[in-house]
Amino acid sequence: MGSYALFGMMFAALFFGTLSDKISGRKVIAICITLFSLFTFVNGFVRDATEFGICRFLAGLGIGGMMSAGFGI
Repeated sequence: MGSYALFGMMFAALFFGTLSDKISGRKVIAICITLFSLFTFVNGFVRDATEFGICRFLAGLGIGGMMSAGFGI
């Protein structure tokens, strides 16, 4: 289950790193914090392992995007 977040972080580094070059890195970090916070909150209400994996992947997108955009600032 933990690897779902790592896959999300991998894809986020590719997508949000490029996006932070095109628009402001601060805007990308704000988007990623919102994404991570939202899906971490939703993860507390899931009912099965599939939903848990999806929420972990999407939260991984947020945390991975924060890391890749944060390095550029």
